[in-house]
Amino acid sequence: MSNDATRSTRPRVVNLQGFQERKLLQAELMGHDSQLRNFTPLRDRLVASGQDANTIYRQIQSRRDQVMDELKKLTPAPVRPDPGLGPVLRPGGSVLALPIAPVRFLPPYYGPWFGYSGTVQMGRGYEGTVVNAQGKYPSSGSIYTVALNDTGGITFDGDLTVGPQEIPENQYDPTLQYFWLRNWTYFIPFPAPVVTSTFTYSLDVFVLADLFLLSGPATLMSFISVGEVANFVGDDIEANTDAGWPLVADLTQPDLANGSLYNGAYGSVQGQVTVQRSFGVKAGQVPAVAVVLGVVSSQSMQSEVRLDFASLGDSYISPGSFTRDNSPGIVHFNYNPRPVVVGPLP
Repeated sequence: MSNDATRSTRPRVVNLQGFQERKLLQAELMGHDSQLRNFTPLRDRLVASGQDANTIYRQIQSRRDQVMDELKKLTPAPVRPDPGLGPVLRPGGSVLALPIAPVRFLPPYYGPWFGYSGTVQMGRGYEGTVVNAQGKYPSSGSIYTVALNDTGGITFDGDLTVGPQEIPENQYDPTLQYFWLRNWTYFIPFPAPVVTSTFTYSLDVFVLADLFLLSGPATLMSFISVGEVANFVGDDIEANTDAGWPLVADLTQPDLANGSLYNGAYGSVQGQVTVQRSFGVKAGQVPAVAVVLGVVSSQSMQSEVRLDFASLGDSYISPGSFTRDNSPGIVHFNYNPRPVVVGPLP
């Protein structure tokens, strides 16, 4: 791990309480979904070793349903949209393209009433939660930070292994899952609006993993979660809203879509997600957003995944939208004033 990475510790304002348990359950759910979707190779291995593949399939399905029930208990109730939010950003649209209200001078304040758009720069990420696999069989390795740059970028690596190397074929148990997790946190405050407004922000998250699947089934995932406050006054912000999964890759399957170059054993997989969210902010308040970016590897016994590839380099996450001059780590925002009732001039 680089010296820059070790100097960055989690900022106090980002609250990760309950975060780890929820993310690991989500990762397990996706891992079991991958097993059930692509069960044919696993079925062949089980049948060849004399095991009942149908029984194993039902066991995986039962555990998958159990995980779903546990996850529902930990998932926060959805927040109903504020009916006063006004224009809704279309999927894939730009926050900077939202309407900007022209200036008006309103009594009794005789101050300006207007909207505006802008950008803020993401800073260096902070180390968050680290989970290394544990279970019945020995495991080793971790997802570790190689570098954190000043505009939010993350470079990471890892060599993740689950044993044992040798075992009688009829003792192979694909229902056992092992998990590695690492995340990084960001705190992003924004300028205050002049008048009570609908605040909208957006950022993109791009993930590229250069990897080598040496053995066994594995699913590699990357996620983003956010927490929001309309008026930051120094209290912790809980990152309790799941904002997307830029990457969900079943490493047993080739992937040549959307820029990925992976043949089922080695290469690169990539993905991207755009986060666009709105909430109300009163005049003079300082909205703030906590962002958590992370990587999870879900693996079965007798598996090994390397998160680098000699001819390609390390894996990385690039958060933030790019401006016209290709500056990374930019977060766009827009203020649209709420309608006000204006009386006659005195």
